[in-house]
Amino acid sequence: MRVENWEKKLSDYIEKHRNKKFDMPNHNCGSFTLEWEKVLTNQTRFPEFYQKFKSVEDFMKILDKYGFKSWISLCNKRLTKISTKLAKRGDLVCVRQKNSFCMGICLGQKCAFLGNQKMEFFSLDEVCYAWRLD
Repeated sequence: MRVENWEKKLSDYIEKHRNKKFDMPNHNCGSFTLEWEKVLTNQTRFPEFYQKFKSVEDFMKILDKYGFKSWISLCNKRLTKISTKLAKRGDLVCVRQKNSFCMGICLGQKCAFLGNQKMEFFSLDEVCYAWRLD
């Protein structure tokens, strides 16, 4: 269940991260979305991942240990997958970028993702996966 005043928390969360660039050990799409889930719901459905990885290799080892191949398969198992057309503010989304997938947060018709220099915004039409966060 979403916490009280979650809309304000979403605005504050986006502002807090707006000018931070991608940094794998400290500020990556995994930590960005896992922390958002915690802010939105006061819990995590990913305790074995939350604040536990500092590199792609660490993350992949944890995924493998629990039988997952990717963020997508993990989210499909732990969250309710929805049509990207049904994604609403606060839900998790995923977009394809070159050779990988990036996790982000739906803001309505735009979605927020970490970029190399600062936060980047993509149209909801560009999103390839979405999951409900309630």
